[in-house]
Amino acid sequence: MPAFKIAYQFADTPSIDNIPEEIRSLLSEVIRSYLDILGGRLYSVYVHGSASRGDWRARKSDLDTVAITKGLITNTEMASLVVRQHQLERGQGLVSKIEMRAVDWVWLTGKSDDSNNFNLKLACTGVCAWGAAIDFAALLPPMELVFGQYVDARRQRLAGYRKTTHLAVPGQEGRRLTRLYAKQAVRILNLMCALRGLPLQTHIPTQIADIKRLVPEAHDMIEDLEHMVSGDDNRPAKALAILEKTIRLYDTLSPVIVEGARCSAPRGR
Repeated sequence: MPAFKIAYQFADTPSIDNIPEEIRSLLSEVIRSYLDILGGRLYSVYVHGSASRGDWRARKSDLDTVAITKGLITNTEMASLVVRQHQLERGQGLVSKIEMRAVDWVWLTGKSDDSNNFNLKLACTGVCAWGAAIDFAALLPPMELVFGQYVDARRQRLAGYRKTTHLAVPGQEGRRLTRLYAKQAVRILNLMCALRGLPLQTHIPTQIADIKRLVPEAHDMIEDLEHMVSGDDNRPAKALAILEKTIRLYDTLSPVIVEGARCSAPRGR
């Protein structure tokens, strides 16, 4: 019998047509910058996030882009991309932030936690704005392996998070940490929804609505998480405690969910 694999499903319908007209000239400048800096090794340029998903908002949303290259990126090229990103951000008033990033094909196919999560992000909301299109979903290992890697990576960072939280100065830094931990907790709970058969979501309010329906075990965390991901909450220690509880919940429930899906999967003859 072939090995069981939970199928990836994606709720978002990213499209080049979703990119708003008002930021298309800015996107063209970003692409020209990639070409100038990376030259003939540039393979493709992708837009992801709200701009490709269709819920971009002027002056509040980012323009998230990434370049895929056919060779390793040098430190000089990375520094040039950072400088150019800052130059483009200063010269416009349309987006909150511009993200310019470059990754090479070898890293992309390396099956590490970081590359798998990057491929998952691009499979969910990525659209090719220049060059050759890539099937990011085809690069992904089985869903339960990718999700487990993500949770393990968060678990390994907990000690550092505790130290950072203890030293954090109240105010803007406290709010940033609160939102960071809360978004990671929501992500883990959303992965549990996906294991239970729901298409993956990248829009946080929709993720929370799905969690309310499909992860009743997290009911006591939801109200706090809704406030925390908004960026107005300043309780990093509380948010970190919720993240730790979410990791324990995933450890307890995910094997049961996967085994239930395995048992209910159609049997081959």
